[in-house]
Amino acid sequence: MPFFIHARRWLRQIIVTALFVVLGFVGAGRLDWKRGWICTTVCVVCTTASGLVVLGFNPGVIKARAQWNHDDTRGFDRVFMSIFFPLTLLQPLVAGLDGVRFRLLPLPCWTIVPGVVLCLIAMAIVCLALLANSFAETTVRLQPERGHRVATKGPYRVVRHPMYVGLMLLYPSLAFMFGSGWAMAVAAAIDCLFVRRTLQEDSFLQRELAGYAEYTRQTRFRLVPWLW
Repeated sequence: MPFFIHARRWLRQIIVTALFVVLGFVGAGRLDWKRGWICTTVCVVCTTASGLVVLGFNPGVIKARAQWNHDDTRGFDRVFMSIFFPLTLLQPLVAGLDGVRFRLLPLPCWTIVPGVVLCLIAMAIVCLALLANSFAETTVRLQPERGHRVATKGPYRVVRHPMYVGLMLLYPSLAFMFGSGWAMAVAAAIDCLFVRRTLQEDSFLQRELAGYAEYTRQTRFRLVPWLW
């Protein structure tokens, strides 16, 4: 059974990655889009490497995240997912249209470097969060059947939602690598969604998860240390 769970997760990841790549090059209208290939390569390498690390050190969270369709997922998170997933697929399509076909708001070539660096930082933060929190499921819900408790180690000592920090850095990094100002606008929309999700999830956990209210007094900041 664990093999099939992991296989299903990897298959889903492959399908999503394939959609991401195809939509980008459909938008560009050509296959010799160097920035598209750079972004794709960096994303595949980072995602695969971080996935293997987490699988080796915290396989339980990989299994939990593979089972993302739960009846008790909070309503606000169902709304979030219904907007978030289409936006993640819209970003490469917009990048191809903007950065290659129409060149409405193209970014200069030098933005590839900060894009790659930012992507590496983002995926490292996500990886550390998944290593420290065995209850980091794909959707927001209580997990009493798994003995749900507050994660307080690693990056959770700094902010209460470190994985969201990583993801909020990831999508702008893709826009930098793609070289598209309009893709950056999509990234900004995704980041706004995560800010709203953070507020709603934080409020939910303070009400429902034992020990979380006390944790908020120890780790005061949601996403940005000394700011928010």
